[in-house]
Amino acid sequence: MSRCLPGLILLAMLTACSSVSKVLPDKRIDYKRQRVAESDLEVPPDLTRGTIGDAMPIPGTARGATATYSKYREETTGERAVAVSGSEVLPEVPHVRMLRDGNQRWLEIDQPPQAVWPKLVSFWRRMGVVLVEQNPALGVMKTDWLENRADIPSGMLTDLFRKVLEGLHSAATRDQFRVRLERGDAPGTTYLYLTHRGMQEELSKDVSGDTENTVWVPRPSDPGLEAEMLRRIMLYLGLTEAQSKQLMAQAEERKALQSELLKTRSGVALEVQADRDRAWRLVGIALERAGFEVQDRDRDQGVYFVKYDDPMKEKDQGFFSKLAFWREDKIDSEAEYRIHLSPDGEERTRVTVEDAQGRADHSDTAERILTLVHEHID
Repeated sequence: MSRCLPGLILLAMLTACSSVSKVLPDKRIDYKRQRVAESDLEVPPDLTRGTIGDAMPIPGTARGATATYSKYREETTGERAVAVSGSEVLPEVPHVRMLRDGNQRWLEIDQPPQAVWPKLVSFWRRMGVVLVEQNPALGVMKTDWLENRADIPSGMLTDLFRKVLEGLHSAATRDQFRVRLERGDAPGTTYLYLTHRGMQEELSKDVSGDTENTVWVPRPSDPGLEAEMLRRIMLYLGLTEAQSKQLMAQAEERKALQSELLKTRSGVALEVQADRDRAWRLVGIALERAGFEVQDRDRDQGVYFVKYDDPMKEKDQGFFSKLAFWREDKIDSEAEYRIHLSPDGEERTRVTVEDAQGRADHSDTAERILTLVHEHID
């Protein structure tokens, strides 16, 4: 029996691993749930539905009659309440389209932004993801840095240890997603843009070549992860698996975008071979992929208001400035800029950089900003 014991243990481990692979066949995204987001709202016992009568007199009804708010709303507005099952609200199935321009994808939803916003918040909570930024006024939400367990090397012993000791192994990559909602061109529609930012852990070495510690450095955005997350949002909004895959396959891919950095007597500009509406969308996605902090935007004027800390810009590093560690301007070194888009013909748009006061900026920093946009727009 003692001789057979190791073989039985090995067989059990292989069986467990094979069963896991059948349950989780898609290992592209397997984000670790964050504890803050996975706890449901607990309703006190005295506030449950069974102890409170939800029928009450409604002004305008027959004398002595009672009605629920949902019934009253249906009679007055013609809108039916969303069905409730357990603790989850079943979202209405909107008509969703996936649009594509090169490697950039976004969704067009036949609902206004104020109706789409709460469903997105519920989507991230359902996935166990914490939102570190929520700005309904700008239509922007940003997730925390997520650990994708699919990036952990898989093996028989590794999977067993991860099952027993979850924190023993961690991925060397982190992902963050940013969602931006804008009103669509058609009334009552919403454009949903999702961009990915990535970090990876690398070994840091000293001058002698010895390893000191590990540091996190940026890695390129992954359009594949963006497409997969958009597909999962479509599934949450009510589409079936087959419908979501069909939309992704049918997403119209336009010809590759051409952009060029121009250096003229008046300064540096970025020439985009697209009309202003298309360039507005693509420049916005490029700014988010490049990691710019978009403070505000004015689509009518064609202006993005951003903050940017130029790592190449020389800063005051004098002796007394180093001692003044308490100064607030030393903490926030990001400067404000305006990214201005102006039509330059029917199918061309010129992108320039302005300072916070709206004056043209021809500095080296402005050129680096346009270079980053140029690199992320193609």
